[in-house]
Amino acid sequence: MTRPDELMRLLRSGDSARPRIIWHAPGERIELSGRVLSTWVAKAADLLQEDLDAEVGTRVRLEGAPHWRLLVWALATWTVGGTVQTRDGSERVDVLVADGERLASGEVDAEAAEVVVGLTRAALARRSPVDLPDGVIDEAATLLSYADEMEPYDRASDDDIALVADSPAGEIAYANLVGAGTADRIHVSGSVSLTEVLLAATSAWAGGGSVVLTDPAWEADHGGDPTSGAFADVLESEGVSAPRA
Repeated sequence: MTRPDELMRLLRSGDSARPRIIWHAPGERIELSGRVLSTWVAKAADLLQEDLDAEVGTRVRLEGAPHWRLLVWALATWTVGGTVQTRDGSERVDVLVADGERLASGEVDAEAAEVVVGLTRAALARRSPVDLPDGVIDEAATLLSYADEMEPYDRASDDDIALVADSPAGEIAYANLVGAGTADRIHVSGSVSLTEVLLAATSAWAGGGSVVLTDPAWEADHGGDPTSGAFADVLESEGVSAPRA
């Protein structure tokens, strides 16, 4: 059994230079090895633990369409023993991680959490491209200053809740979140829910596999059908070998 808070260690082990997530969006392709991905996770976890006092049971809501940076924040939350929330709802949480653009426009309520982090989707951005509301942490401007490695102060129990999602997933405990792993490289479409992406990615990583995650706008630019045309050609070139999620 692999727990989600063990994934950062697994990403660093073995052939850590091998790609573990490849992200395609219009005009960009981002490839992160196991070591690079785990470094991003450590930085986000260090911010959560050291500056935001996150611990076992801290609720972190992830808001927005699937993106590799949201996967980083999910892994970081589990590393410190927290609970990732993807369920829609008005209940107040401890930390909200949401797209900076949606926070700036008021689409996402910056008062919905004790602490709010503004996510920047642009590749390699050094600061948010929009003016974030007062008090919102600019992830792009701050995350790189945190440590590349970290040790959590405490560890969640098997029965602690790792994920709170809409039905049918519901509440999933640490012992039950990660499914049977695969060593293959799988494709996951960004058009599915963030919950589905998280479950597919954690399962792949647990088995030593990797994920090609595609943004819906990129998919449309490449014909929209992963089984034919330019879309299929890219997936083949990326080495996708498992059934597509």
